[in-house]
Amino acid sequence: MKGNFTRFRNLKTGRQEKNKSRNKTKPGTILWMNGLKVGTAIFFLALWIIPWIRQPIVSSSEFSLVEQAVLAVNDPAFYPAMNDQMVRKYLNIGPQEGVQIGFYRQSDAFSAREIVIAKFDTEQQAEMITERIETRKQAQIDIYSGYAPEQQAMMENALLDVQGNYLLFYTGDAAAQSDQAFLDALRGNH
Repeated sequence: MKGNFTRFRNLKTGRQEKNKSRNKTKPGTILWMNGLKVGTAIFFLALWIIPWIRQPIVSSSEFSLVEQAVLAVNDPAFYPAMNDQMVRKYLNIGPQEGVQIGFYRQSDAFSAREIVIAKFDTEQQAEMITERIETRKQAQIDIYSGYAPEQQAMMENALLDVQGNYLLFYTGDAAAQSDQAFLDALRGNH
C-alpha cells in the first residue's frame, strides 16, 4: 500500500474505505510540533532545576577562614577591624545574640566602605542580622544623601549575600571579587 492512508468503515455503506485526506499534514508541521514539545519539556525542566541549583550554601567552613578569604581581596587600609563595642554601636548586634560577626570599616565618617561577615545558627538570627544591616544601610544612605553623592551611591549599590548560615555585606570597589571569595570559602575552596 502506497501513501499515507487510513482505513475506516463507512457507516452508510458498511464498506471499508481508504481516506487519503485524514493524515495530510504540511511538511515541517510534525517537526515544528515535536520541537514545541521538546522546548516545553526543557522549559519545565529548567523551572525545576534552577531553584535546586541556587539553594543557599550551608557551610561548615570556619569563620576565620571565610573572613580571611574576603579580606584577602580587599585593601586592609580601607577595612580595619572594629571591636565588639563598635559592632554594637553601628549594627546594634551584641555578643548575647549568639552570632559570630566581623565588622570592618574606617573610623572616617566620610567613608561608606564597610564589610560585615556574620555566621549564624538559626533562621531568626539570619532575619535579625539582615534587618539590622538593612537599617544600617538606609541610615548611611540618608546621611550621605545631602553632601557625599559618591558615598551615597556606594552604599546604595552595596552587596548583601545571605547564604544558609553566613552573611556578607560589602560596600566598596571589589564587590564581585569579595562575593566570589566569600562563596568559594563557604564551599571550602580557600
